[in-house]
Amino acid sequence: SASASASIPTTASMLPAQPPSKTLCLAINYGGRQDIAQAMRQIARQVQDGSIANIDDITETMISDRLWTSQLPNPDLLIRTSGESRISNFLLWDVAYSEIYITPTNFPDFGKDE
Repeated sequence: SASASASIPTTASMLPAQPPSKTLCLAINYGGRQDIAQAMRQIARQVQDGSIANIDDITETMISDRLWTSQLPNPDLLIRTSGESRISNFLLWDVAYSEIYITPTNFPDFGKDE
């Protein structure tokens, strides 16, 4: 309806100054192992070229900063649908301290009542 579309911001100046406090991340065609491997390759190259002088200088922060997900906050909650009790290569590094909620409900049927 016309009244509903009038309430939707249409320009950047109409958007809130502060970003939303929650982030929804759908990782399509993403692999946690591949993400960690590419971050480690970046670090290995820096060791080879001498920009990291000592392997003992490699920190968790250095690894985190090189992940594809580095610009996203670590998830507070991982919802695993369809009763699976594994994380299936999803955000392996990022979910280290996340709460995990497992539900037997399949994704298309998962809703706010869950």
